[in-house]
Amino acid sequence: MRRASFLEELPEEAAIVESSGTIVAVNRAWRRFAEGNGADPGEVSEGANYLGVCDRAKGEQSGYARSFAEGLRSVLFGREERFALEYPCHSPTEKRWFLGSVGRLSDGDTPLALVAHENVSGGRIRR
Repeated sequence: MRRASFLEELPEEAAIVESSGTIVAVNRAWRRFAEGNGADPGEVSEGANYLGVCDRAKGEQSGYARSFAEGLRSVLFGREERFALEYPCHSPTEKRWFLGSVGRLSDGDTPLALVAHENVSGGRIRR
């Protein structure tokens, strides 16, 4: 599949999402991150609804998830070409910050977006 080979070339965790929010493809880095952080790959990979996961987020950092979902919708529905948001994604052993970005893809009549998450923690100063 051409999409899968394109995604595998990306070093950051990446997924292709359609307008309904359904994830249609993810790369190996995405799967490794999910498994390494205790997520069920079936709930965050192909067939899962990315927007639904963001919309249902609870807890201290849930505002970031809702903001990211709104940015993703803006790209999917043509209001923006790109969107990016820096957000915390701390683990029990380290403080981590990620840059989530969304870019519009063209696939005929189907609106698609490329979602990527890049760990930007190294050497950055946080408040």
